[in-house]
Amino acid sequence: MQKQVETTGKELFLEWEDKLKKCTVCNTEKPTSAFGTDGGSNYLRYMCKECARAQYKLVNSLKKVTPPPPDDHRCPVCNRSKEDIRENKNDFSGVWCLDHDHITNKFRGWICHKCNLGLGNLNDSIERLKAAIAYLTK
Repeated sequence: MQKQVETTGKELFLEWEDKLKKCTVCNTEKPTSAFGTDGGSNYLRYMCKECARAQYKLVNSLKKVTPPPPDDHRCPVCNRSKEDIRENKNDFSGVWCLDHDHITNKFRGWICHKCNLGLGNLNDSIERLKAAIAYLTK
């Protein structure tokens, strides 16, 4: 029988010590200490700290050379405006995310946070998007 323990997150880190985790960006197995937590949560990020730093630097450099979206911009994926997004209390971050191709590192457009998470969770894969569409249309 497993003992149930109330955790603060610290206990989870102790469980992760001396274990390896594979970074989904560089595909390298690294010690769990090479991974941070996502937004103060109790789980480790999918990418290592090194890849996360590189990603952060890339997005910031793209933001410096990319004009911001116009005031009347709508998300090209879900067609919501910034007013639509701000009305929804579940949208907890900035209105627009800079979307870029993870292979070419080129800017694709400004999309809302929810759509950015959705595309990212599907690894920006057209095959996975098609599979998701097929699943939803069953």
